[in-house]
Amino acid sequence: MGPSARHADAVLWLVDGHADFYDGETSPTGEAADMELAILTGRTDVGGFAALAGVPLLMEPAHTVVLGHRPPSLHPDVALELARVPGAIGLVDADADPDGRYAGETVRRLSPALSSGT
Repeated sequence: MGPSARHADAVLWLVDGHADFYDGETSPTGEAADMELAILTGRTDVGGFAALAGVPLLMEPAHTVVLGHRPPSLHPDVALELARVPGAIGLVDADADPDGRYAGETVRRLSPALSSGT
């Protein structure tokens, strides 16, 4: 796979307290660490990271799940960030999964991508 090929067969499990879906204007810090999911799914290209790969969209949003983000009701910064995340990206917050079913929900959401190879 060359440097300009999109990884259509890849899936992403992002385990983080935040969705990391800010861009250069909405990020409170301006750090790339606030933006990796937005960069990978083609919503922003601050610093030209996606351009290094030769394509603006490195991950299909429908092949992506954010696991364990902080409850938006308790963390206003998380609520603001999650409002930016498109519906195609799965969200499983820390409080919604007290029995540790993250893996099951993630596999359910990503099964079509995993089984079809796209």
